[in-house]
Amino acid sequence: MSFNYPPKDIISLYRKNFELIILWMLNNNEVSTWSDLTKIVNKSTLSIYLNKFMAKDKEYVEKHPLEVDGRKTNVYSITTKGKERFFELSQAKQKRKFNFPPKAILRKRNYDHWILWMVYNNNYCKWKDFLKKPHPDVAPINQSSLSKNMNTLLDGGYIKKENKEYRITKKGKTEYTNVLRQYDLDRQSILEAESKRIREITKRTIGFFERFQITDDDIKFRYLNNILKLPYENEKIKASLDTEVSFNKILLFLSINHPDAFPDYISPEEFSREYNIDQVKLDFVILRIVKENIYPVKFFKLELEDGKIYYFQSGEKLERMLNAITEDHITRLTYLNNLYEDRPDKTPDLTLEFTVEAILDEVCENLFSNGLRNGLRRFLPDYIHYLAYKIEKEKKLIETYDKLKGLIWQEIETYSSDKQILEQDREVSFNYDNALIDIDKAIQLDPQNKDYYYRKSKILIELNQYKKSLN
Repeated sequence: MSFNYPPKDIISLYRKNFELIILWMLNNNEVSTWSDLTKIVNKSTLSIYLNKFMAKDKEYVEKHPLEVDGRKTNVYSITTKGKERFFELSQAKQKRKFNFPPKAILRKRNYDHWILWMVYNNNYCKWKDFLKKPHPDVAPINQSSLSKNMNTLLDGGYIKKENKEYRITKKGKTEYTNVLRQYDLDRQSILEAESKRIREITKRTIGFFERFQITDDDIKFRYLNNILKLPYENEKIKASLDTEVSFNKILLFLSINHPDAFPDYISPEEFSREYNIDQVKLDFVILRIVKENIYPVKFFKLELEDGKIYYFQSGEKLERMLNAITEDHITRLTYLNNLYEDRPDKTPDLTLEFTVEAILDEVCENLFSNGLRNGLRRFLPDYIHYLAYKIEKEKKLIETYDKLKGLIWQEIETYSSDKQILEQDREVSFNYDNALIDIDKAIQLDPQNKDYYYRKSKILIELNQYKKSLN
């Protein structure tokens, strides 16, 4: 197998830029052995760079065993991230066009915003670049201001310094998008910045799919939808996981176990073995994302009798359609109940239980697999409660229809709450002691839920413990 070495003009162009020369060889060969690479780069230099390339914060290169000419040896191959780095360096080496911030940013003289804009819109920046005059009418940053703002951005993790070159981090890219919104920039500029972020994430995702052999387009789509909305930069996530790859695996778990994929499913135990991730961390981070709502995106859990759990997002197509169907049936129930309220021939079908069954009939025919029916039956009452709470929380009851919508869900919420209390009281009447223990646990988990206090006071009254009940 012949090895592709860089021609003399490439070596002359890159000179002693060993990062570029090594990445060139890795990029232009399927695999590279140690002896292949040491014909151009000396052993000690090669060792330093390969260790740097394989570090967790870079992951430009992978090492794996292979049989070459009848004997086993280690070979090196470039990753997608490594290809991106090679392309970035080679483009910058050939021709470097430097970009300065627009006047809208320059005028306000927020130097941290200047710096962030410059490192985002250039492959890299050197110290002297920040001291250049950005516009004929605008003075450059002075040394002291540059030093102060640069240290703030470095300490905050928004930029990083490598080989006297300043580059933006993922956290910095997110902050850059937030900075743009503070200025009177045209909508297209902001959209282009967001489009660039999406392209970068998508490019990295291709490597992730290749590495873990993800071929299903539905899983790929759901994964992209998750990774664009749930950034790894969340401090609560970073405190729980060592690497971004582990977080991406957890997003893959959520993407695989979606109701659209039923009956396909992978358990946490099987996933942790197959994708080499600690199950305790997997379970914990899933809990934080789904239960603790550490992101603005809400996830719903659909639990089946056999212990399988499927996940889907609020606002995605599946939930929007479920929302519309549920709201339509709830509105019908409310309208007709008011219509027949004082009539003796009131139809027995006008109950919340009957409405849940009607919703199930419709969604299991058009939206969910019928195999999820029992799980949905348990899920829907909580989902209806969620929709009612969302309407109450929004408080945007301005138009006539909005006011009507608010009344409908308020009535349903009152009905659901009263019915739940009656049913729970019947359940606990047989064993007051155990019931009090359960209610105390519930209060600890959700101290704002007044229903728990109401139930506890009723039980205490039954036990003639009036003083405790008053407390």
